Amino acid sequence: SCNSMFADSEAFGELLISEEQVVLGVGSQVKVTCEVRIFHLSGCGPDGYNLEGEVGEVVDMADDYKGRPTTATHPFKIRFELEPAPGKKKKRKVFAHLTKFEIEAVKTVI
Repeated sequence: SCNSMFADSEAFGELLISEEQVVLGVGSQVKVTCEVRIFHLSGCGPDGYNLEGEVGEVVDMADDYKGRPTTATHPFKIRFELEPAPGKKKKRKVFAHLTKFEIEAVKTVI
C-alpha cells in the first residue's frame, strides 16, 4: 500500500530507495507500486484503470517552474504506453501525475 505523501518531509521531487537516495529526473523510468486509478482513459469504465505495476517515463516535473520551486502535490508527470483497448491494435498513451510514494525507480537518467 502507498504511504501518505505527508508522512515524509523531504522534497517532493526525490524518491527514497533502500538507504540510497535516488533523484528522479525527466527521462527516468518508473514503476507504479500501488493501486492508482485513472479515469481519463477512454473505455476504462466506472472503476477506472489501475496503473499498479505499469512502467512509464517521467516527462516533466511539476515541482519546479522556470527554476522556482512550486508546491505540487503530485510532481511527477509520467507517460505510460498501455496495452491496446479490446478490439484495437494501437497502444494507448496516457499521462498521469504521481507522487514519490506511488512509484519506484526502474532506470534513472540524470
